[in-house]
Amino acid sequence: MNPDNFSQLLETHGSNWQRWPDQLRSEAQALLAESPEARTLFEEARRLDTVLDQFRLAPAGDQLKASILERTAGLQQQPLRTLTGETQPWHLLSLARVALFAGLFLLGIMLGSSESLFAPAHTDVAHLDTLLRETLFAEEWIP
Repeated sequence: MNPDNFSQLLETHGSNWQRWPDQLRSEAQALLAESPEARTLFEEARRLDTVLDQFRLAPAGDQLKASILERTAGLQQQPLRTLTGETQPWHLLSLARVALFAGLFLLGIMLGSSESLFAPAHTDVAHLDTLLRETLFAEEWIP
C-alpha cells in the first residue's frame, strides 16, 4: 500500500478502523507506522470525522412540511403538453410511452430471433463456393 492508495481508502472509510475491511486494515496500519505522509493524511481524516460526527441535522419543522406539501399539491393535476402543444392528462401520455416502448421491445425481439433480413440464410463458405460454381460459372472455367 502506498500513500495514494491510503488517501483514497481514508476518503472511503474514514479514520475509524472499524469501518475498514479486515484485509486492508493491517496494511494501512503498517503504512501508518512507517510513513509520516500517511500519519498526516490520517490526522486530517480524523479531524474531518470529528467534525462530521458532531454535525446534527435539525428536524424538519411544521412550516417546512407545510411548504413542501403546498408546492407539490397541484403537480399531478396539471396536464402535460404534447409535441403539438395540445394538453393531455399525464397518465395518458405515460400509458402511450409504455405502449410505444413495449412495441419497440417486441419488434427488437422478433427481429433478433428471426433469420437476418439483410444476410443470406446460409453464410457457410463451402456452401457459397458450391453455389457460385453451380450458378455463375460454367464447369469448364473452374479448375
